[in-house]
Amino acid sequence: RGAYRRLCRLVHPDKLRGFDGATRAFQALVTALDRVTGSDLPVESEEADKGPGIERTNEGCLRTIVKCPRCEEPWGASAQEGLPPYAYNLLMTGLREYTCSTCLCEFGCVSATHSCRKCEAPFDYSPADFHRKIKCGECGDEFGFRSYHVSARNMANAVAEARAAHERRAKSRLAKRRRADAAQRRGALFDGERCFLNGLSDDCPRCGAFFGVGTSMDDRRTHLKACTDAAA
Repeated sequence: RGAYRRLCRLVHPDKLRGFDGATRAFQALVTALDRVTGSDLPVESEEADKGPGIERTNEGCLRTIVKCPRCEEPWGASAQEGLPPYAYNLLMTGLREYTCSTCLCEFGCVSATHSCRKCEAPFDYSPADFHRKIKCGECGDEFGFRSYHVSARNMANAVAEARAAHERRAKSRLAKRRRADAAQRRGALFDGERCFLNGLSDDCPRCGAFFGVGTSMDDRRTHLKACTDAAA
């Protein structure tokens, strides 16, 4: 989180007003923090498969102040945003990310700025904190996080969306990894062919055929043009 805050100060759009890519860079940083520090699949979605459970008490719990990490505007504070009360649950459990109505920055519970209701001091938050109480490091006030009622249908929809988003990210990561591996293989094959043509290697990088001393570069080039054994 310390590294994230340092990077935020460096790439914040307010600090880089002349750089067109500042907003894009800041959004990428916020998204990266939510992906890296958040769980692969929110715990709330796994609990939903077990069927309806007993809702916990809200004794000693309150709705904390949540702000956009970019413009520091309070999230969900205005009725004009059109968010139901249980949107707080979905954000704080990591089931859903939201877009700031002021600066259009998309953020999750980890990258958002959280403040104590009593003294408004910021504190670090993770989805695992939602069902327990924490103590403010500034004023010492102990509090939990309010849980609003969510219908079974709305929770099922939120879980389905979270899983679909998780699967899309997993497929995207796999596709990127495959492209990177293919590019690395192509680079290694190209280097091997160059060494083979220049006589620095006696073995064909494709099929492994041996070409001893005295073989001309033209012979090697002719062999490479005809060699289709890409598996070697």
